[in-house]
Amino acid sequence: MHMNDQQNTFDFNNEEFAYAILFLQFWKQEETGKLLYELDKELRLSNRFFTDSKLIETIQSLSDISTLTIKRGTKLFRCRLIDKERESNFLKPLMDECVLLIKKFVPTFDENAGMEGMTEWLKLSAYFSQHPNEFCELEKAYQPIVEHYSKPSFWGYDKDGSDAPPPGRPAPGRINPDGISYLYTAEDIRTAILEVRPVPTQYISVAQIEVVEDINIYSFVKPIEMDSEGKNWLSCIDYDEISKCFAAPNYGGKSYYLATQYISEYIKHMKKPDGQAMFDGLSFRSSLNPDGTNYVLFDVSPSRKYRICNSALHQVNDLLGNSTCILPMSTPQSEE
Repeated sequence: MHMNDQQNTFDFNNEEFAYAILFLQFWKQEETGKLLYELDKELRLSNRFFTDSKLIETIQSLSDISTLTIKRGTKLFRCRLIDKERESNFLKPLMDECVLLIKKFVPTFDENAGMEGMTEWLKLSAYFSQHPNEFCELEKAYQPIVEHYSKPSFWGYDKDGSDAPPPGRPAPGRINPDGISYLYTAEDIRTAILEVRPVPTQYISVAQIEVVEDINIYSFVKPIEMDSEGKNWLSCIDYDEISKCFAAPNYGGKSYYLATQYISEYIKHMKKPDGQAMFDGLSFRSSLNPDGTNYVLFDVSPSRKYRICNSALHQVNDLLGNSTCILPMSTPQSEE
């Protein structure tokens, strides 16, 4: 590996340097994997609360160059699955208003006809084909309903249901310890949908969240830029390996979350010289959408730095995270 003697810097155009960088990249991945394994094993079998892990020391040393500021006004998204037996509850208000409107014109219409419901709709179609003027009146009367259900509101889960769960309630997760509540979000709707692993045709609630103050995130996605001497890059760990650890499904039981929980809690308690918290959360790459990023916010108290804006009701189209927005009606119908 050659150094430029006059500038005392790496020769980035040197072929030997390129091979060395490739080798170091593989070494970093291997080394990070070993450090994660050792931390996980120690926390599960030896020391639950205190560790001398080299991985933690490195995360601490890279905190300045791993800081990502999320600006005020940035929108994030949180998705929640809707149980099959509860799906009708979200559409019932709209359906009830439509039925009441129809009965103003056709009092005999029976929305509870069960298997004969199709016959009822055919009768309705036949009636309005014979009374076109009344159909025009129906369309006019329907417009206020459309306008109401086209406005942003909480068409999925309500404000509380779209927020992080209350403290004491959460089960242990990949970031949060048992009983501690954090807000799990994604940078876009598709990533948020993929993270909850829905099945096609399932209804889901997609909440829009706005950052109301600048927040600092410890980013396991932000690339570590190489300085002229290569110190940053040569000394750092592989963030993609850590992202994989954060994003991987847990098939080993609650104790296998300990490593990622420990890393998260350590980052949460890192302090600035004035004693203020250094980070409001962390980010990692989604394993289900290689182009997507997940953000986890630590503070869900009343003094938090985000607000829940609204929620939309979506229906999942496929296993790729594409969906159709059902409510509000005015939202573009396909989220590709």
